[in-house]
Amino acid sequence: MSVSEFIALMPQLEHQVTGKRVGRPPFGYPIEDGFLQQVPAEYVHVPNFIREVHKGREKHATAAFFDIPDATIRSILNRAKSVS
Repeated sequence: MSVSEFIALMPQLEHQVTGKRVGRPPFGYPIEDGFLQQVPAEYVHVPNFIREVHKGREKHATAAFFDIPDATIRSILNRAKSVS
């Protein structure tokens, strides 16, 4: 790793050391002051969405029903796979 690459990574490394979130947050968790804050009104839809998709319901229609943006469908389902 070159010095310039290391310098470019320093802000990200600093946030990881202090426990702050780096990258796109999960649906239902906005970032405030560098930390994830759960929004129960949004988060509560995620387990229901996952359950319905695993039952065989169509992803996009189910996401629309639960007010989940299409852009987050893949990441929600990928995180569900990695946890189970």
